[in-house]
Amino acid sequence: MHVCRVLGVLLLCAPLFACSVSGTGMNPGPRPTPSGKIKHIVIIIQENRTVDNLFNGLKGADTVRSGLDHKGHVVPFHVVGLEDAHDVCHDHTCWVVTYDRGKLDGFDLNHPDGTNPHYAYAMTDPAETVPYFAMAQTYAFADRFFQTNSGPSYPAHQYLIAGQSARVDENPNDPTNFDGWGCDSPSGTTTEVLASNGQDVPGPFPCFNYPTLADEMDRLGVTWRYYAPAIGTSGGVWSGYDAVTQIRHGPDWTNDVISPETKILTVRVFSFSFHRGSPKDETGNGGGFVFDARSLPNPGREERFKPFTGKDAPVIGYLNRQESVHRFLASAASLVDASLSNYQSRGFKNLMISFGCTGGQHRSVYLAEALAKHLRARNGINVVVRHLELEKQGK
Repeated sequence: MHVCRVLGVLLLCAPLFACSVSGTGMNPGPRPTPSGKIKHIVIIIQENRTVDNLFNGLKGADTVRSGLDHKGHVVPFHVVGLEDAHDVCHDHTCWVVTYDRGKLDGFDLNHPDGTNPHYAYAMTDPAETVPYFAMAQTYAFADRFFQTNSGPSYPAHQYLIAGQSARVDENPNDPTNFDGWGCDSPSGTTTEVLASNGQDVPGPFPCFNYPTLADEMDRLGVTWRYYAPAIGTSGGVWSGYDAVTQIRHGPDWTNDVISPETKILTVRVFSFSFHRGSPKDETGNGGGFVFDARSLPNPGREERFKPFTGKDAPVIGYLNRQESVHRFLASAASLVDASLSNYQSRGFKNLMISFGCTGGQHRSVYLAEALAKHLRARNGINVVVRHLELEKQGK
């Protein structure tokens, strides 16, 4: 399910393991030729996902399409977009509730504010995960991968590199919100560790010296690389080796821990209600394009459309028939397209685009979805869509 704190894992072992792609119409490229010797092992981790959520329907994989709630009722999975911005609690205390002594029936008790209790019973649309399926069908796929960790990101990344986290089971407590969890954390940062009674107790500064995969590979003379965002930059908290002192303060940190400069431009497309105000730019860039759709025909004024949103077929069909909507969207897309190439050439990392209407449910949602579809056809762009009013309504 969407919220189990088990990381989705792909093990890409080339050129030994390969299999054909069938039933998907996808072509992952030439098959590696078996040689009897593994030359490279690539481990790809997708946070906050499970096999059931990200790879549901993958041929040969152990997946399900329903789960139990805390009353014992069977809850069918629903489809949630890969870019969905909701997130559930990852704390150890939430894991205890959802795990429920192995019954795995507490997911309806752990859902984001404003969402349906069954939000977590979700799978991603396979149309959005084509590259994942292609890799899984070509190489080795760990569909029964489990770990002892029962907490959020920090211990999960430690288990990946060390098979332990020194019993730390929560993210480090850093009041400054520095982008780094480990030996580079600000002075005074603490952790919480899992005591023998199953309760969290105060723990030490997050800088440890337990053995890791890197140490083992160094000992055997095996070359390796670990790729993660740089400490102090967005995503730096996920650089797991920062918490291992012999790696952080040794030659491996310079030679083998790599923080490549990204050239991907992230475009965040929002829909919102003018009654509640425009979205805030959380990237620190001061905002971006804001398009006012209130001049367009409003399906929200017609009773038949009130139960629906701009993502539903009746509203989409109505707005598709409005010439003024097509002109508005074409103008918006032209303005955005003219800026994107310039932004990319200058190395910009973020762009914000917002569509507002009266209620934030019909026109703005339709336009945000349509522009996002247009932008996803471009290379070098990561498109994230958020519908603020729908999120507040749990839709």
